Amino acid sequence: MVNDYHRDIVKKELSFRCPDCHMVIVPPFDSMTVRAYLNGMCTQEQAIETLRRNHERHVHTEYDEQRRRLYVRMRHEGIHPDDARSRAKNVARQKLEEKT
Repeated sequence: MVNDYHRDIVKKELSFRCPDCHMVIVPPFDSMTVRAYLNGMCTQEQAIETLRRNHERHVHTEYDEQRRRLYVRMRHEGIHPDDARSRAKNVARQKLEEKT
């Protein structure tokens, strides 16, 4: 659970300025990366790099829209919601990696 002390740490140590949109990004407090950092499972540099990649993927690409379209198509094909969600995420991520 993230309390006010942890929120201050996250804001101070994991916030970064995006080189593309120039916004100061404060990561979501419930992210797996933030939890890993707060639990000592990764360094500050590792956490910021992961958060930067996530911001780039979700804000500066069509990843979320592509994932949503894939999910809808798979559901129409009768694939179970959990399987469709997982497959859509993996396919969208692969397509994004192919572009870079």
